[in-house]
Amino acid sequence: MMETPIEGIDPDLADSHDDDTSLRFAVTDSGVQRLDAFITECLPSQSRNALQRWIKAGQVRVLSHAVLGDTLVDDTQEAAGQGFRLATSSSFKLHQGDVASVRMPEIGLSTALNPIAMSLDIYYEDDHLLIVNKPAGLSVHPTPKSLSQDAARQGVAAGFHSQEPTLVHGLLAHNRLSGVGGELRPGIVHRLDKDTTGLMVVAKTDLAHHRLAEMFAARTITRRYHAFVIGRQHQNRGIWEYPIGRDPSDRKKMAVVAKGGKASLTHFQTLAVWQGVCAMMAFQLQTGRTHQIRVHATHAGFPLVGDRHYGKQRRHRLLDSLLDSGKNLAPEQQEALRTLRHFPRQALHATTLGFEHPVDATPLLFHAPLPADMSSLASLLEIPAPEAQHP
Repeated sequence: MMETPIEGIDPDLADSHDDDTSLRFAVTDSGVQRLDAFITECLPSQSRNALQRWIKAGQVRVLSHAVLGDTLVDDTQEAAGQGFRLATSSSFKLHQGDVASVRMPEIGLSTALNPIAMSLDIYYEDDHLLIVNKPAGLSVHPTPKSLSQDAARQGVAAGFHSQEPTLVHGLLAHNRLSGVGGELRPGIVHRLDKDTTGLMVVAKTDLAHHRLAEMFAARTITRRYHAFVIGRQHQNRGIWEYPIGRDPSDRKKMAVVAKGGKASLTHFQTLAVWQGVCAMMAFQLQTGRTHQIRVHATHAGFPLVGDRHYGKQRRHRLLDSLLDSGKNLAPEQQEALRTLRHFPRQALHATTLGFEHPVDATPLLFHAPLPADMSSLASLLEIPAPEAQHP
């Protein structure tokens, strides 16, 4: 034990936390990270506020080199829980090589959300998990803010009674879900944006939820996407490796930042190009930052078709200039440009999801074809539907 206490850490050894509700995450990125921010990246299904409450409740331990000093802990000792201390502050600083251990609270299945029957495109289901193909325009789960706003619109007390349907509402009507995600996010291990379509895995048992969360944190789950982008000078394939953080000029958005960003890596491949200004691209995520593909593509000069939050001005400027100078364009080309200009959502689809089953380790791999709106756009641009083409 070190003689000088470290702020944010109980100097006494913590209990081992070694059970099925405990997850461990190693810090692999260089630089200094706050404990709550790091765990939020590892557990995207949980809110930062919820994780701060877990830390305050004594649910998080850390194996920190700053605390251990010259004391060495080998892999066997680490696996046995030796060297871990109880974290007492969300702002404790983690460094590369440190390990955070999170004991997941035992949360019963929420009855606060009302199940809402809806048509769900279920690709696969067993006793532990299911794979769903999410449509555009459907949020994955409600938020306290959305519930309060909805209640205000309906003239009722803020709460769970008046709710805009989300994927979680439909899943609750379909079957039971893991309770690990809490009242608003039962079963949710990862998310897609409201207007992004495609494949998601949902946990039905707590055991599956814990192990899937570990897989996402360890980056062992394959996630591939197809998208339409606007821009010139398309590179055939490559890697975008730009750090992502909060946009300093708009905290509701993410951006490539010079300082304080998280390491983010996206593999990309150009599948087809239309008239030198629009392309269908494939992406594979190696990290999973918020809005990663949309932010990386915009920063590289290829904003997604229809994205209302990233690259809108650049995209509209190029398409408007082509429409204004396109008197000699064929009618079908003018129609295509107008469709690209007014596409109602970001043209992004999670097409492939692959992982080992969290309980029996069976390899699972799923593919979802383009949704109707993106398929129609591909036909209009005379781009063939992609067939397992991935970066």
